Amino acid sequence: MSKQICLFWGLLLAVGLMSGAAGAATYKWVDDQGNITYSQTPPPSGDYERVSGSTRPSNTGEETMQNLRNSVADIEAQKEQARKQEDVERTIAENEKIRQQNCEAARKNLEIYTTFRRFRDKDGNVTRLPEEERLKRLEEAKTQIETYCD
Repeated sequence: MSKQICLFWGLLLAVGLMSGAAGAATYKWVDDQGNITYSQTPPPSGDYERVSGSTRPSNTGEETMQNLRNSVADIEAQKEQARKQEDVERTIAENEKIRQQNCEAARKNLEIYTTFRRFRDKDGNVTRLPEEERLKRLEEAKTQIETYCD
């Protein structure tokens, strides 16, 4: 929160300084050699033209405050957008990692079901997998490879 307050006051100071500069007049004149000169102060003598500037700043205090509020809101919206983008990128990376793990598991299953006919069940007993079941699992492994591997 203190960063927002510092940012707010910094912007307020910057706008204040700019509005003071915006109110300064600019003068134009031609010197004896025919050179055109622009300055914030009129020439010491001779003819000159006031080309810009006003005695009143372009924004009132309330307009300046509203502009600052809008600027702070824009900065906060940009920060939120960046956080959302980081979340999306993180999710994509996590999904890619899971896809890679699934691909490796599918390749391992294909190798196992192609090479071996006997397997240990969850109780540790070695049994022969029926050929029909083995072929079914081979097809599942191939389908998973198509799904998860490049």
